[in-house]
Amino acid sequence: LKHLAATGGLEHWARQALACPGLAYGLVAGEMLQFVTVHCIAQRIDNPEGPKHQFRVRLPLGADIATLRSTLLPASFITARASPQGDPKMDDLSVLEETDPVPEALVLTEFRGDTLEFYARFTVQECRAAHPMVRRFFMMADKQIALDRMEE
Repeated sequence: LKHLAATGGLEHWARQALACPGLAYGLVAGEMLQFVTVHCIAQRIDNPEGPKHQFRVRLPLGADIATLRSTLLPASFITARASPQGDPKMDDLSVLEETDPVPEALVLTEFRGDTLEFYARFTVQECRAAHPMVRRFFMMADKQIALDRMEE
């Protein structure tokens, strides 16, 4: 992990995880964890032709709807819906229960959250690796000047 951080490998891994529509990997105590990137469409059920917000969520492989819901916190949604054919037409969608596995693509009704493009929850080891990188970033002189300006 230290080698990855020193050589820029973690930044490369993070870019790959964002770009990968399928599986991504995370390091935890020397083990590889598999993640899946799920494509979500936020849609209002009373206005299916209205504006839609699309985003991706990185989840552990085999995650259920409850895990998706907790990963999106503080954002919220009423129901998660999926179509067997993967076609997000509202009349074809079936409601997923909290214990159902998350499909590759789904529609979230009444989504209330930021219009981010990517949601993820870091593992403890990922946080330990990312924290020094973030600290180094904000310790750069130009970043310190920008932070000082924000405090004024």
